[in-house]
Parts: sequence; C-alpha cells; structure tokens
Amino acid sequence: MSKQHDYKKLEKYSLHRLIRYFLLFSQCFSIFPLDGLTQTPKELKFRWLSSRTFYCLITIVLQFVYTIMMFTYTIRHGGQFFDFLVVVWNLRAVLNLTFLLKVSTLWPRLIKHWCEMETNMASYGPVPNLKRRLTILPFLYLILGTGEHVLFVCGGIRRALSKASPSESYVEKYFTLVYNEFFTLFGYAHWKAIIVEFLALIATYQWQFSNLLITLLSTALAERFRQIRQTINCRKILSESQWRIIRKQYNNLIILCNFLNEVLSNIVVLSFLSNVYFLSISILQCLSSSQTGYGAMYFYYGLLFTAFHFVLLCWYASEVYEESSASISELAIIPTKYLSHEIDRLLQQMTPRQTAISGGGFFDVKRTSILSVSMTPIFQLLICIECTLLIA
Repeated sequence: MSKQHDYKKLEKYSLHRLIRYFLLFSQCFSIFPLDGLTQTPKELKFRWLSSRTFYCLITIVLQFVYTIMMFTYTIRHGGQFFDFLVVVWNLRAVLNLTFLLKVSTLWPRLIKHWCEMETNMASYGPVPNLKRRLTILPFLYLILGTGEHVLFVCGGIRRALSKASPSESYVEKYFTLVYNEFFTLFGYAHWKAIIVEFLALIATYQWQFSNLLITLLSTALAERFRQIRQTINCRKILSESQWRIIRKQYNNLIILCNFLNEVLSNIVVLSFLSNVYFLSISILQCLSSSQTGYGAMYFYYGLLFTAFHFVLLCWYASEVYEESSASISELAIIPTKYLSHEIDRLLQQMTPRQTAISGGGFFDVKRTSILSVSMTPIFQLLICIECTLLIA
C-alpha cells in the first residue's frame, strides 16, 4: 500500500508522463499510432482499426511505392554511387516506419512493465534532472533536424530562382529540380508535389525520432541503475532484508532491459547501420565535392548533424551498460564483515551477463562503440587522402 501511495506522489515524474507529448507530436509524422497517450498507462492501447494506424499504414505504402520509383529511375539512368543515396534514404524511412509500427504494438506492455518498476522503486524518489533532460533532448533534436531540412529547402529555392525563366512557375521549377527523379517519371501536378513533400518530411524526421526514442529510454533506464549504484555506494545497507530488496530491484531492471531490447532491437540495428552509412557518405561528399559557399556549408552541416546523432545515441545508450556494471566494483570493496548471502546472490546475477542496450544480439552498445564504429569513416578518409596523393 505504501508503494502505491509513494508512486502516486511521484506519478508526474513517470516515464509515461515525461515523454507522452513527444510521442503525441510524433503521430503527426505517422509514428506511434497509439490511443490514450494523454491518459493513464492503463488506458494506453494500440488498435489496428483506428484512424491513427490507418494513417501510418497509408504512409508506409506511399513511402514504399516512392522508394520503388526512385530505384527504377536510378537503374534506368545508369545511376552512379551517389545517385543511390536517395534510394537508401527512402528505403531507411520505409524500414524505420515499419519497425516503429511494431514498437507501437508492444508499447503498452513496455509501459506496463516500466510502471511496475517505478512502483517498486518509488522509495528512491524522482530521478534528479530526468524531466529536464527528457524535455531538452527532443527540442534539441527537433531544432537541429529542422535546421538541416530548412537548409535543404533553401538550397532548392536558390537553384529554382537561378534556373527558372520568367514564364515558368517558381513552385513548379523548385519541385521538378529537387525531386527530379519523381517528376521525370510522372508529370508535374500540385497534388503530386504536396504528396512528395510530405514523404520528404516523413523521411527527414522519422530517423531522428527513432534515434531520440533510443536515447530517451536508455537515459531513463540508466538513471534507475545509477540509483541502485548510489544506494550501494552509501554503505548504509546492513540488513539481509535490505540487500534482498536491492537484489530484486536490480533483477527487475535486468528483466526490463531484456524486454526493452526485444522491443527496440530492429530500430537499434537500423539506426547504427544508417548512421554509419550516412556519416561515411557525408565525409565522401565533403571530400569529393567541388562546391563552395552555400553548397559547401550544407554538406558540412550535414556531416556535423549526422555525427552529432551518432555520438549522442552511442553516449546515452551506453550509459545502461556503464551504470549496470558499475555496481559490481562497488560491491567488490564492501568490507568482509558486511558480506551476506544476498550480496553473493546479487553478484552472481551481475557477473555472468552484460546488461546493455543490444542491437538484435549482434552487438552491445558501450562507450567503446563510438571508437570502434567511427573507424569506418576514418579509414574511408585515409583511403581518399591516399588516392588523392597518388593521383596528384
């Protein structure tokens, strides 16, 4: 009864309350077609027969058809390496939207497990600064992502203004230049332009939402592991019953992390692969492009923007591993006179397995991931420099 009472007092700091408006906003981009986001976790549900789900499915179909069109155009016109960039960009959008739809079907169960964990750990109180962090991060992603898209649109407008004749419509010229692949296959019409621009917005923001979702959930989970580590570190747990509670709480966090990996595994793999791919492409574009001025600024902004996404994702996702494993070293220095059977059981739960955000079982996200994965674009950079020197 006391746990329920404590949780009700702390409910405004629950994960469901802290990220519900972010999820609600994401529905504008065909993501998270859930009902009851502004209600209690018990009222949260996914329904296949709902307008939100229908909107999501229609968007996936349109994005898939658009990707096939881009692929067809690129093959017909003997596309070079960089010409397939738009195909990969839209293919990632299709896969991401599909994976996020799967996450939506499991989301009510995940929030239910998360609320149970928050209830069991209500005695720890609210996580310091978590609300501020889960508010700042979405705004940061949104502002930087909007800036990248605005630069893209402004670049298209500049091209349209410079190439349009006085008798041509500037709007039509903009769309036929920016989305040349589509309007070469199909004639221009305003309604087609609206659909294409809508799909471009979806493709721009959906990968940011998936990166941000991993970041937010990893942060919230890592803070719970940190609370347990700080409790162990304070050296005030002496009784067997207190250690038993700690062990059960830690075990519940492991179970929650495993279920979280089950929910997010596809998105984590896709996010890492796509981030590395587009980071490598951005480096190659910056090295091989002869553009100056605005064009060069756009390329370098895209490079920094992609690198920011990758580093931030790795940093926050790796905190789960760092905090969950840090408790082992805290337990190792406990004086012998305080050791007990429950401490031994707790160590046995910690040592044989690693608790971390996982990419489908292929890899665990750690701080070393930043260095190991970043080797790919660095090797590309060195190869490009060497080739340039040989040609010169």
